[in-house]
Amino acid sequence: MLLHSLPIPQRPWNSIAMDFVGLFPEQGKHNYLWVMLCHMTSLVHLVPVTTTIQALQLAWLFVKEIVCLHHQQINKNVPEYDRFPQSL
Repeated sequence: MLLHSLPIPQRPWNSIAMDFVGLFPEQGKHNYLWVMLCHMTSLVHLVPVTTTIQALQLAWLFVKEIVCLHHQQINKNVPEYDRFPQSL
Protein backbone atom coordinates (compact mmCIF):
# COMPACT_ATOMS: atom_id res chain seq x y z
CA MET A 1 0.00 0.00 0.00
CA LEU A 2 1.46 3.34 -1.05
CA LEU A 3 1.00 6.47 1.00
CA HIS A 4 -0.11 9.55 -0.88
CA SER A 5 0.20 13.17 0.17
CA LEU A 6 -2.93 15.18 0.77
CA PRO A 7 -3.75 17.48 -2.14
CA ILE A 8 -2.70 21.10 -1.62
CA PRO A 9 -5.81 23.13 -0.73
CA GLN A 10 -6.70 25.84 -3.23
CA ARG A 11 -8.51 28.02 -0.69
CA PRO A 12 -8.38 28.48 3.08
CA TRP A 13 -10.76 26.29 5.11
CA ASN A 14 -11.41 23.87 2.21
CA SER A 15 -9.32 21.26 3.98
CA ILE A 16 -9.41 21.07 7.76
CA ALA A 17 -8.45 18.83 10.64
CA MET A 18 -10.48 18.48 13.83
CA ASP A 19 -9.80 16.87 17.16
CA PHE A 20 -10.87 17.05 20.78
CA VAL A 21 -8.45 17.77 23.62
CA GLY A 22 -9.23 17.22 27.27
CA LEU A 23 -10.51 16.34 29.90
CA PHE A 24 -9.80 19.63 31.69
CA PRO A 25 -11.01 20.86 35.07
CA GLU A 26 -14.46 22.29 34.46
CA GLN A 27 -14.49 26.05 33.77
CA GLY A 28 -18.08 27.22 33.76
CA LYS A 29 -19.78 24.50 31.73
CA HIS A 30 -16.77 23.56 29.58
CA ASN A 31 -14.26 20.76 30.14
CA TYR A 32 -13.03 19.92 26.60
CA LEU A 33 -11.54 21.82 23.67
CA TRP A 34 -12.58 21.30 20.07
CA VAL A 35 -9.56 22.08 17.89
CA MET A 36 -10.07 22.98 14.22
CA LEU A 37 -7.06 23.55 11.96
CA CYS A 38 -6.97 24.94 8.42
CA HIS A 39 -4.45 22.88 6.41
CA MET A 40 -3.62 25.77 4.06
CA THR A 41 -3.03 28.58 6.55
CA SER A 42 -2.40 26.57 9.75
CA LEU A 43 -4.91 28.85 11.47
CA VAL A 44 -6.36 27.18 14.56
CA HIS A 45 -9.71 27.71 16.24
CA LEU A 46 -10.11 26.48 19.81
CA VAL A 47 -13.72 26.11 20.87
CA PRO A 48 -14.59 25.19 24.47
CA VAL A 49 -17.18 22.38 24.64
CA THR A 50 -18.40 19.74 27.06
CA THR A 51 -17.95 15.99 26.95
CA THR A 52 -21.72 15.60 26.54
CA ILE A 53 -22.07 17.77 23.41
CA GLN A 54 -24.01 16.13 20.58
CA ALA A 55 -23.34 16.09 16.83
CA LEU A 56 -26.08 18.62 15.97
CA GLN A 57 -24.68 21.07 18.51
CA LEU A 58 -21.19 20.59 17.04
CA ALA A 59 -22.55 21.27 13.56
CA TRP A 60 -24.07 24.57 14.68
CA LEU A 61 -20.86 25.50 16.51
CA PHE A 62 -18.95 24.81 13.28
CA VAL A 63 -21.30 27.12 11.37
CA LYS A 64 -20.96 29.81 14.04
CA GLU A 65 -17.19 29.55 14.56
CA ILE A 66 -15.92 28.73 11.06
CA VAL A 67 -18.51 29.38 8.36
CA CYS A 68 -19.67 32.74 9.72
CA LEU A 69 -16.09 33.94 10.28
CA HIS A 70 -14.59 32.61 7.05
CA HIS A 71 -17.58 32.44 4.69
CA GLN A 72 -15.79 34.43 1.98
CA GLN A 73 -13.02 31.83 1.91
CA ILE A 74 -15.06 28.62 2.00
CA ASN A 75 -15.81 26.90 -1.30
CA LYS A 76 -19.31 28.06 -2.21
CA ASN A 77 -19.76 25.23 -4.72
CA VAL A 78 -21.06 23.08 -1.88
CA PRO A 79 -24.84 22.74 -2.53
CA GLU A 80 -25.75 23.02 1.16
CA TYR A 81 -23.77 26.27 1.60
CA ASP A 82 -26.76 28.48 0.74
CA ARG A 83 -28.74 26.90 3.58
CA PHE A 84 -26.22 27.99 6.22
CA PRO A 85 -27.31 31.08 8.11
CA GLN A 86 -25.13 34.03 7.20
CA SER A 87 -25.34 35.46 10.70
CA LEU A 88 -26.06 33.81 14.01
